[in-house]
Amino acid sequence: MSAGPEPLRDKSPPLLPQQSPGNFPAEPPDNSPTSDRSVSASQSSAPPEPTNPFYALLLVSSVAFVLTSLALALVPWPELPRWLQQHGWQIVLAEMALVVVTGLASMALDRWRFRRKRHDCAKQ
Repeated sequence: MSAGPEPLRDKSPPLLPQQSPGNFPAEPPDNSPTSDRSVSASQSSAPPEPTNPFYALLLVSSVAFVLTSLALALVPWPELPRWLQQHGWQIVLAEMALVVVTGLASMALDRWRFRRKRHDCAKQ
């Protein structure tokens, strides 16, 4: 016969000195992959990749397209400025074309840079 249910035992691993329940360590241990020592010399001396200027143009043209489209769709027609009433659909089409062109240009530049980088690495 058993005397009753066995008492529950805490089977969790002991806490590290810098750790408290519910908190994560402030800094990773030295052997973690995110520590600075694990970065190879070739990675640390590589210059940062330049930003793609078409990303900024794509962002601006996308925001303009969305705002113009929402204005045409949600604002009552008599309250729209006259120039937007007359040329709104042309403006939306031009902004949509700009979004497509800048999107394709940003992808083309990224692809060109990737191929150039791969070609330069293959030379070495």
